[in-house]
Amino acid sequence: MKTNKQGCSSSNKNPVLGVSVAEIKDIVCVMSFGDVRLGALTVMRFNKIKNAAITIGFALFGLTSSVHAADPATASLIIEAILTKPTCMITVPTTYDLGQLIRGQVREHEPLLINVNCPGKDSLKTALKAKVLAGRLEGDDKVQMLVNGQGNGTLLSLKPVNESGASSPVKLTGAASGTFCEVDTVGYRQCQLIPVTEVHSEDTPGHASATLLFEVVYP
Repeated sequence: MKTNKQGCSSSNKNPVLGVSVAEIKDIVCVMSFGDVRLGALTVMRFNKIKNAAITIGFALFGLTSSVHAADPATASLIIEAILTKPTCMITVPTTYDLGQLIRGQVREHEPLLINVNCPGKDSLKTALKAKVLAGRLEGDDKVQMLVNGQGNGTLLSLKPVNESGASSPVKLTGAASGTFCEVDTVGYRQCQLIPVTEVHSEDTPGHASATLLFEVVYP
């Protein structure tokens, strides 16, 4: 099995998929499974800055005496703050080679490593989500791989690895409710996914592939 460790290249547009920066939220990386080598896409996520204005008012009142009362004096102070949401970078191999698949076999493959790097010294809670770009979504956690652009019957799923071992397959719908590898940490961390292939006796032979989109989110 060969894994391209170059990660994602910086580009404003994916030369294969034609996905522009304006079409993708957060930071995403595109990778492919199979023999076909697709270009990778890294999109810089710009910090979302929100302005918050706080007005603090106070009044100074003079003391009242038996002779006269001083005129009340007022003053106001405006304090502005800029709230910046930290941005994390995500990198995955541009391709992941599943090797030779055999009909009638269900097989777990070597872990796929996804790296997340969050600059800064403050702890930040992050999670990942995945979406099918090329392939046929089966249910919400499997993708049917393609041979010559057509579904060949072979299914691919991904299981996250945690301290207690592999868990249920990750959702491949891209929905906010389908996040995985959620953790609150500082700086760099790594998420491991186990690719699982299901090859049936009637599956179409050939060079099968699927393309998934991974995105880092801030729950």
